[in-house]
Amino acid sequence: MVTITNTFKEKLTKIFVPSIFYSLLLVALFCLYFYFHSFAPFFTPIIPHQSSLSSSPPLRKGELTKREKPHEKPCDYFNGNWINDKRGPLYNGTTCSEIKKSRNCIVNGRPDSNYLYWRWKPKECDLPIFEPNTFLTLINNMNIAFVGDSLARNQIESLVCLLSSHYKKLDL
Repeated sequence: MVTITNTFKEKLTKIFVPSIFYSLLLVALFCLYFYFHSFAPFFTPIIPHQSSLSSSPPLRKGELTKREKPHEKPCDYFNGNWINDKRGPLYNGTTCSEIKKSRNCIVNGRPDSNYLYWRWKPKECDLPIFEPNTFLTLINNMNIAFVGDSLARNQIESLVCLLSSHYKKLDL
């Protein structure tokens, strides 16, 4: 019986322990690689809100705009309040044909329209109004995928409505 225990211990120290060590090292390197690459979009500066497209070149990684300060903390978009917005929506159920009748509150007889005049306002920063030209410039030569269920479908319909509020007809 003593020889079986010694043989097992030898195999454990010669094969199993180094295998576990190299496996853990490989997993750690794999996690570090994806940790730094998955957060890359958050480290690039965001192009500031512009009322019209300018001919200036887009920002490069690491460049700061005039309004940005290195010591400012990023905006917490989850901490805020709904505020009344007199401007109203960029689209609604009657101005966008992409909204299906079964999901269209206005067409289905919702009596009030006050819900259209509210927007989210983060406490520590401002959200710029969506501008189709700026959005399309930012995603030029890129692909967008909406993966999911009916929520993803609603998001793509909303994006199409936002873009079509500026452009007459979008063919998708």
